[in-house]
Amino acid sequence: MKNNYLSGLICFLLFFSCEFDKSVKKDLVTGLKGSGNGLSCDAIYLTSNDTKLNTSSFIYGEVFKVNFENISGFNKEENFAFPGMKFLITSEAGDTLMHNTDLYENNAKGFDLSPLLLLTEITTGAPLNSGGNYNLQVQIWDKKGEGTYSSELDFEVIPNPKIAIESDEISYEEIYLYSDLRKTVLPNNSAKYGEEIYLLLEGLDGFKDDNGLSYIGVRMKATDANNNIIINEADLIGDSPINISDLQSQLAPNFIFQETDIKSPIACEVYVWDKRGEHTIEVNFSLTLE
Repeated sequence: MKNNYLSGLICFLLFFSCEFDKSVKKDLVTGLKGSGNGLSCDAIYLTSNDTKLNTSSFIYGEVFKVNFENISGFNKEENFAFPGMKFLITSEAGDTLMHNTDLYENNAKGFDLSPLLLLTEITTGAPLNSGGNYNLQVQIWDKKGEGTYSSELDFEVIPNPKIAIESDEISYEEIYLYSDLRKTVLPNNSAKYGEEIYLLLEGLDGFKDDNGLSYIGVRMKATDANNNIIINEADLIGDSPINISDLQSQLAPNFIFQETDIKSPIACEVYVWDKRGEHTIEVNFSLTLE
């Protein structure tokens, strides 16, 4: 009986010593989890615009960061750590959609920061699609040692809830606001005065095909918070036809609000109709100007 107890104690001590260098973290709210072997960190969490997130659901085009706070365990040279970091995003079917083999590939000098915070930034735009579920894997490794730290997150991408869409037999893949100046999607419907904004309608289908051409109209109207009509365009297209292939790729009506005395928010309406058919699509959204 005594020998059995000692054997159990020895096995426990051996198991404990083997696991001593492993660090496991999990954010119970977002489902973000991490596990280290030789490397450890105080916390892993998600942020957007420097605000900690409590969700793993992101609006199409939204940018979020995976934060590894006070990560340690690196073999340092003259007090400098040399981490590598790679990430992989896959679809539910297992297809690779985004991949970077080393975000710190060009950092030859290392980091001498203490505590050390490492970040992975993800933009939930193309090739990701709204309505999709995805898996993110991030791996950090010590370029001067054998330590590693891995994290994983299951997340979803949703359409912008601030964009209302009414469609009559017109299908689409994505509809979103885009800033040409900043080269970014505007998931919060917030723009700057004097900034050119595009409403991008991608993958439109359902308009009448007339030998590879489509005859559509695009009406645009914008009204400020004081009920002043700022834009009132009856038809941005006119009599010119559009190639069906171009229409299926992207329709991009754009607008700009120059005057800073325009009262925000701006109520915007874009209405697209088939001039040789009956199908339509209407998009309404409110734009906040800063």
